[in-house]
Amino acid sequence: MNLYIHVYGFLHLPAYREKFSSELKKSLPRIFLVDAAEKFWSLSRAGRRLAEIHLNYEKQPAPAGVQVLGGENFRVKKMRLSKDKTTLIYNEDIKIKNIPPKSFEYVVNGRSPLEWVIERYQLKPPDKASGIVNDPNAWAAEHGDEKYILNLVLSSITVSLKTLEIVEDLPTIKF
Repeated sequence: MNLYIHVYGFLHLPAYREKFSSELKKSLPRIFLVDAAEKFWSLSRAGRRLAEIHLNYEKQPAPAGVQVLGGENFRVKKMRLSKDKTTLIYNEDIKIKNIPPKSFEYVVNGRSPLEWVIERYQLKPPDKASGIVNDPNAWAAEHGDEKYILNLVLSSITVSLKTLEIVEDLPTIKF
């Protein structure tokens, strides 16, 4: 297990991701040996913390300072960010304010976790071929958690912030 979490931590090294970005898009990653045991263990500890956050992303608490303003209607149609990305219009009744700009610095496949949630959790018209309607509200209602999407929005911000905090403390590795 230590080797797996070491690799997970290693894959989050900013210098590694930058230097090998084009290779990472085309092939399997190459993991280098580190030159000191303490760096191995530091990457392992970071990898464990990252894995815990990423595997339990839905259970992350709302970030400190972010405010949810509004009513009791938790249904979404299409969420929108303000131009400065500090406010999310969740629906006609709810706004989420004071979103830290730093939360957009953690990017997965070109978008922050919050931007992925905004894109994926929206009501879409029926598919022409199948007639299937993509309604995330239906899933939330079916599972008895009307606040699921709202909580997911908040936890995605926390995931980004916690990930960045861990990544900033990763050791420097020479390639």
